[in-house]
Amino acid sequence: MTGPPTARCILITLACVLLSPMTGEAAPGALARGDAAYARRGEGQVDGRAAPAPIAEAVSSYEVALREEEGGLEAHWKLLRALYFQGEYVVSGEAAKRAVFGRGVEVARAAEALLAASIGAGSLVADAEPSQVAAALRGNRDAAPVYFWGAVVFASWGRVAGAAAALGEGLADRLRRQAEIVIALDPGYEDGGAHRLLGRIHAMVPRIPFVTPWVERERAVQELRRAFALGPDQPLNQLLLGQTILELAPSERPQAIELLRRVAHGSPRPEFSVEDAEMERAARDLLARLDDG
Repeated sequence: MTGPPTARCILITLACVLLSPMTGEAAPGALARGDAAYARRGEGQVDGRAAPAPIAEAVSSYEVALREEEGGLEAHWKLLRALYFQGEYVVSGEAAKRAVFGRGVEVARAAEALLAASIGAGSLVADAEPSQVAAALRGNRDAAPVYFWGAVVFASWGRVAGAAAALGEGLADRLRRQAEIVIALDPGYEDGGAHRLLGRIHAMVPRIPFVTPWVERERAVQELRRAFALGPDQPLNQLLLGQTILELAPSERPQAIELLRRVAHGSPRPEFSVEDAEMERAARDLLARLDDG
């Protein structure tokens, strides 16, 4: 290569750029960085508690994606999913959890508003039947994830915010409606996750006239069996079905014990190491209480 030194430097610099591993590719965007960090959320976990750094990076990246309007609704529900993980498996103390889940509630409301705007509606969750909402949103691939992860975050928020806040929000009815919307859109999403949620709502929420008249205890086990049929190898389906059978169908106790033992002695899935470790602990605790009783 000939030419003055300055020209040679320019050509060498250009060659280094063109031959670098990023040739032809842009640096990953915030959404992709969030996905990569979320995939590492189990690194360093101990007994169902995750190291804070990976999920904090995921949350931060998804927040950037929201600010930069990258990814649209996908960025919203992925942030909801990450905030749920952070609140459940990383942070400790009610104040910290309220802050994480409170942010999740804000994101869920924003995502719901975007869904409503996408079909020219002012609101969806409060003003229409779940089947009508699902019919209006059918074909929107982000609708089921938005409602599912929004419901999960709202449920976690309600647990730490207290009964008065949950009642003021109309939380039980909100969760029921969101679960039914997801079931109408995609019953198999997250291994029957909306059936799981709906089953536990019918198991736990008190039946109060004019407030929660729709609660049916007999539906609890039915919905959890539907979840189990859609995801028989999902440890959470096994755990919650076993737990609910013990609570509401004691004559079927042998099946419940079998399900709990499967969870307690299962092998954690590599991509869900934190979640599965926590479910194993919960199953062992339930079995220990049965032995004590």
